[in-house]
Amino acid sequence: MAPSSRRKITAYEVLGVSRTCTRVELKKGYASALKRAHPDKGGSDEAFERVQKAYQIVLRHLGTYSEPSGAPREDVEPNPGRQARDRMPPSLRNGAQNQMAKPTYFATQAKARGNRSYAEGKFEDAAAHYTEALSWLPGESTLYCNRSAAFFELGRQEQALRDATKAASISPRYVKAHYRRALALSALGRHAEALASMRRAHALSPSGGECVGALLKIEEACSRAHLRLNLSGHGEAVQDSAWRPGGGRPVLATCSMDGTVRLWCGVSGISLGSLAGHRGGVTDVFWSPDGLRLVSLSLDTNAIVWDVPPGVEGARAATVLEGHGGRPTSARFAELRDGTQVLITSSTDRTARVWDFEGGSCIRVLSGHGQMVTWADYSSEAGILATTSADNTFRLWDLESGRCDQCVDWDSGAVNRCAFVRAGGAELLVTCHLDVARERSRVLVWDAGGKRGWADGKLVSHVMHFENFRGKITCVDWAGTEESVLLAAGCADGTVRVFDLECKASLYDLVDQHLTARGSSGSISALSFSPSGARLATAGWDGKIHVWDAEDGAHLMTFVGHEDRVCFLRWDAEGRRLASGGVDKTTKVWNVGAD
Repeated sequence: MAPSSRRKITAYEVLGVSRTCTRVELKKGYASALKRAHPDKGGSDEAFERVQKAYQIVLRHLGTYSEPSGAPREDVEPNPGRQARDRMPPSLRNGAQNQMAKPTYFATQAKARGNRSYAEGKFEDAAAHYTEALSWLPGESTLYCNRSAAFFELGRQEQALRDATKAASISPRYVKAHYRRALALSALGRHAEALASMRRAHALSPSGGECVGALLKIEEACSRAHLRLNLSGHGEAVQDSAWRPGGGRPVLATCSMDGTVRLWCGVSGISLGSLAGHRGGVTDVFWSPDGLRLVSLSLDTNAIVWDVPPGVEGARAATVLEGHGGRPTSARFAELRDGTQVLITSSTDRTARVWDFEGGSCIRVLSGHGQMVTWADYSSEAGILATTSADNTFRLWDLESGRCDQCVDWDSGAVNRCAFVRAGGAELLVTCHLDVARERSRVLVWDAGGKRGWADGKLVSHVMHFENFRGKITCVDWAGTEESVLLAAGCADGTVRVFDLECKASLYDLVDQHLTARGSSGSISALSFSPSGARLATAGWDGKIHVWDAEDGAHLMTFVGHEDRVCFLRWDAEGRRLASGGVDKTTKVWNVGAD
């Protein structure tokens, strides 16, 4: 039988040193070999042990020869400080056979035993082995993370959370530490914190991996904990809702493409009645300031004013506002100087109309736009009505006379939204413009009631502008806080951008938070600031709802449960409950906590 051609690797080759090496060279080679063979660096327990044995062999060989003149001897003057740091017990430190043993070696051995116990389901033993390893390497984040996993399996969630938090503090970019921390927090019922930790782990993970499924489970747990009401009864997509203003029993009104308006008890979710009268889908619903009238807009081109008594029972259609030749696109309440309560509506028929809210008659028709009027807003302070149009213009009207005082034709494309905002002691008008050819949008801010941007009595230029929106701006909201005035704009590319109008600067962008079924960014379908302006809720075509800290964009919570696009988000007056509804024909009310 021919002898084997495979040559046995010598101890010197394992360490990468020559047969004539000094103790200093041996020590350097030994340290390098340990790093290469370490299980946490891509090596294995077997390779690590092989390096240890090779070192002992070479060390014994060197002991039979005298050191070259001037070569330092490793065992002549041991370093007490280093030994103290290594925490080696005297029995090991003084034993001749263990004179070069390192804490890393013993910690690795204990960790390997812990891993084997964990794989065998012996979680108590695994926790004990990881604790032993930590006695050798108390600053090793992986050991805390592994022990956290063992504690989690044992149901000792507080200890699991403490260890995972320690691991994350040692290694802030350690994905597994944030992952384990999120699991422990979720098991303890602290879903909002768990969600933040899992989102951090998902952001740090290159591929997402197991974080994706775990993130969804935590989102579902968070949603179950916060879902207050699940209202079903509409036969088609729910388009809008509104909380009744004033005190007393909370009442929520919803409208749907099935042509009806429904009233619900905001506490129990009991249906309080269905209002039928429209011949087409109902797109918008809102209450009068006193909470005794409800207005609905429909695809049948009409608006209906409903009388709703305090007890809700006996609600009926008081007035049908007929006259528009197209679908109403928006509506606003206003009060004339003589105290007359009016309702202003805009329409695809290129006009806006002013209605006597009590009598239901049309006071005046505001015409002049060349294409559909996309939006209208009224400033009670400045007494100005603004209308925007697809004809690339917006107009400012004197509501008393119906006179158009300004027609601003700005070369920025169709104007699809506007809003009056009070900031810096001035009444500002925000307009949203869409350049269809370039598929870009921009937001312009005008001083509607002051003198900035005016010349010869004409509004000729804006005072602020925010550029580079990709696609159409789909929704806008603003909120005034004690420190700033915030403006949020949602875009068709799935981005939400938030600006501080006091500082004239962009605060932050929320990108790729709402995704389609195929994983690409989906359009933002709704956003809304809480009444105090402290929180911002966003929703998209993926059916998810995210709640953010409005000042810095920090993520607070996620609600899942809608099976399709969310059409609206509505906060109650206290900012404690958030209503959402959409294409899945349901309305959900979420408990969000104090505003």
